[in-house]
Amino acid sequence: MKQFMREFKSYAVITLGILMYTFAVATFFVTNGIVSGGVSGLGTLLYYLSGNTIPVGATYFVVNAVLIAISLRILGSKFGIKTIYAMLVGSVSLWFFQELIPEPILDDKFFKCYTWRYSLWPWHWDGFDSGRKYRGERILLR
Repeated sequence: MKQFMREFKSYAVITLGILMYTFAVATFFVTNGIVSGGVSGLGTLLYYLSGNTIPVGATYFVVNAVLIAISLRILGSKFGIKTIYAMLVGSVSLWFFQELIPEPILDDKFFKCYTWRYSLWPWHWDGFDSGRKYRGERILLR
C-alpha cells in the first residue's frame, strides 16, 4: 500500500505539472503568437507556419514519440513509463487547452503594448512547473 501511494503521488505531481505547463503554453504563448523553447515552441512555430492547421499537441506528440523511440533504442526497455505517461498527458492537454481557449485570456492594451512583460508571466508558471516535476516529489511530498 505504501508503494502504491508513493507511485500515486508521483503520477499526481507529474499530471499537475504537465497541466500547468500546457495551460500556460496553450493559453498564453500559442494564442499570442509567442514561440517558446523546446518541443512546444517548435509546435507553436509549425502551428503558425501551417496556417493554424497543425495543432501544437500533434507536433508535441510526434516529436516526443520520435525522441522516446530513440531513447528506448539507446537505453533499452527499462526506460521510464512515467516519461511516456507525461508525453501522452502533455499532448492531450495541449490539444484540449488549445481547442478550449483559442483566444488570448488577457486582452488588455497595456499587455499588448508591452509584449515582453505579457510573456513573462507564463514563464513563471513554466519554471514553477519544472520545479514541481523535477524536484517536487522530494520537497513537497515528504
